[in-house]
This record gives sequence, structure tokens and C-alpha cells, in this order.
Amino acid sequence: MLSKRWWLELGCVVGIISLSGALLFPKYYDAVVVKHNRLPPIPPPKGRPLYSLKDAGEGDDGWLDAQGKVIAKTFRRLAWHEEGATLVEVGQGKSERWEVTWRGKTYDLGNRWQQDLRNPVANAKGQLALTVFGRPLLWFEGKWTPLLPGDQRGTVTGLNAQGQAVGVVARQAYLWSGTTGKPLLNRPSTAAAINDRGDIIGALGESHATGYFWQKGTVKEFTAPLYSGEIAYLNPVALNERADVVGNAGLVPPTDAKHQSTAPWSSPFVWQQGRTTLLEGRIEQQGKWVLDAALAINDRGEILVRGHEQGKTYPSHLLLLTPRVGIAP
Repeated sequence: MLSKRWWLELGCVVGIISLSGALLFPKYYDAVVVKHNRLPPIPPPKGRPLYSLKDAGEGDDGWLDAQGKVIAKTFRRLAWHEEGATLVEVGQGKSERWEVTWRGKTYDLGNRWQQDLRNPVANAKGQLALTVFGRPLLWFEGKWTPLLPGDQRGTVTGLNAQGQAVGVVARQAYLWSGTTGKPLLNRPSTAAAINDRGDIIGALGESHATGYFWQKGTVKEFTAPLYSGEIAYLNPVALNERADVVGNAGLVPPTDAKHQSTAPWSSPFVWQQGRTTLLEGRIEQQGKWVLDAALAINDRGEILVRGHEQGKTYPSHLLLLTPRVGIAP
């Protein structure tokens, strides 16, 4: 059996080797520490409050209409548009079904357990774009239209009033006009949303460290105002007709199971007129609320975020942020 002295000497040797490595290769050690999320996140910068805050009640996700009304997303209500169709789940147990309501009519989309519907998005004309068993489809008044030929797989993530849809196919952002589709950027990327003008947002690269705004073939790239030495990911989620973008940014989640973090730090942001601003620290009542994720933005610049009360982790609340008049970022 090994003696206590032997174990003590071994610990000293390991400690000396680790300290030497940190001194000789500080950048490498910093990157490893940040990658595995062992350090607490640096607090976001403080500034004048840009937004007032209103608590819209408990919830994890939701939508925002043109007048600033918050509609909570539930396990029963999966897709909604203030002028379009609504996808809901009805029934109980094995009889649960998907139904769409549109202009006073109800359409049956089949048994919930036999239809794997994902990422449903509704537009103002009653259409739904959704992914069923890995295939992107367009639905309108009971008719299903495949967006890809044969058994080709992909996902659809956005739909506008003109029937244009965006998604991801073969790890590239994809744009459909009707049923005709093509890669958007011809490089690793995602597409998160499209507005009625045809502007598109998403993330670039395998690590999604850079966001982009696509408009009529022109691409504007943007990053988040994070801190020196941090590894960032960027996840744009929504945009309005004024080309304001909201999303979430933060540390890259670890990829190996050994060091995987269950809650990588992230912060909601808004991108306006070429400038990215973290919302944390820029709202009234900042001491009461922690902002977790941006969800939506309307044409008035109001932003819907998910957050929780300071000192608590549950329940989540839907918070409406309204721009303060005369206050610039």
C-alpha cells in the first residue's frame, strides 16, 4: 500500500507541473478555463436604462403582437399569428391531436403521437411552415407541400407573409420562395427568421460566433460586445420590419461530456443600426430581474424576453421591454 508521504509528494509534483504550464502557456490555460465554464461570467456593462420593464406573467416562451400584447406559448398552443392561423393540441392521452384554426374553420392535422411536428411558424395568410419527421413542409388550408424533393432532410425556422421560408439544409442557411429553394450563403450557417420584406437573420460558422443580417444579397455581419478573451456564441432569434434584431449571446457551451455545463451563461442582445447592445444592465428595475433570453421584437421596438426574479431560478416570467423615449444606446 502506498504511504501518505508518497501521495503528498505526487500531489506537489502535479501542482508544480500545472503551475508551470499556466505560466508558460497562459493563453491556452485561459481558453481551457473559459471553454469549460469554470469561471463565473463577467458582469455585463452598466449604462443608462434604455427600456422600461413590465411583467407579463409566468411563462417560458411566447409571442408579441404589433400593439405590445404578450401571448404566452403553452404546450397546447404551439404556433400563433395575430392575423393568421393558430396551431393547437387538443384531446387527452392517446387521442391527442393537432388542430389548426384559420378564419373560423378548424383543420385536423392528425394524431399527435403519429405526427412529429417541430418548429411550427405561422404567417398572416394562414400558412404554416413546420418540420415533420425531419422534412420541411408548408401547410395551407389542409394541403401539405414538401419544400425539399424526395427524402431530403432539413428544418424550417421562419416564414413571412409572402410565403418565403427559411431554414437549414445540410448545415447551411436555406431560403425558399414558394417551393423553390436554394442555399443562402454557401457556407456553414443557420437561418433563424425572415421578415415580410425578405430580410433574413442567422449565425455563421460551426461555432455560431458571428451573427448576420441578409438583405437582397448583401450580408452584414455582427458580433456581441463581450469581453476580452471570452469565447462567444451568437444566436439571433427574431427581427422586425425596421431591421432591428434580437437574440442571445454568451459563452460557448462545452462539447465534451466530461466538462459539460448544464447552464452556460448567456445574455439577450438587440442589434440596431449596426450596433449590438446587451440588454442586461440597460433596463429599469434591473436589481429585481435577471434576463435569460430574448424571444421576439415588434415594429415599435418592444422586446419580449424571458427572465426570473433576482435570487430565484423558478418560475420564469415573460417580460415586456419598452424603449424609453429620447434615450440612445
